[in-house]
Amino acid sequence: MKISNETKIGALAAVSITLLILGFNFLKGQKVFEKSKKIFAIFNNVEGVEVSNAVKINGLLVGNVSAIKETDKDLKNILIEINLKKDIHIPKNSIAEIQTSLLTSPVIVIKKGDASDFADNGDTLATREKPGLLAQVESNINPIISQLNGTLKSLDSLVEVVGSMFDPRTKNNFAAILTNLAGSSASLQQILNS
Repeated sequence: MKISNETKIGALAAVSITLLILGFNFLKGQKVFEKSKKIFAIFNNVEGVEVSNAVKINGLLVGNVSAIKETDKDLKNILIEINLKKDIHIPKNSIAEIQTSLLTSPVIVIKKGDASDFADNGDTLATREKPGLLAQVESNINPIISQLNGTLKSLDSLVEVVGSMFDPRTKNNFAAILTNLAGSSASLQQILNS
């Protein structure tokens, strides 16, 4: 029996497509023939987490994000599916949080709990919302800005008192200095707000 050229080409195309899919999944870090455990975490805000982002415990890469889904139409909660690549024991009272940085993509970090029973395939971990890096910087800078504004107001009062003792030309110089300080303060506030 002779096999036709069309059959050979069809078989070659099917094998090529299969190898392409397996190779693509391999490059994404998914092991196709290896069984893995899936656990879930529900967040209010996923802060830039994408499929295939890393999942770490104590700094060790233990898995990746395999899917991100909404739990309802209002997007109050977002479900992250975690594919664990390593066979490790994660206590049921462990907490998952999203860790962001300026240079890398967000990472899901699992803080291990102290429970004696471990999470099984399909369990959902508790989550904790951690403020992003920019929110932390802003919360640290806001008190400094308010102190700087108070200092500038005190300086303004002092310059007015001292300025009344000088001649008109010196007063104009102090007025120009105060105008520049007020402009600099306003520019700094605009930069921090943006």
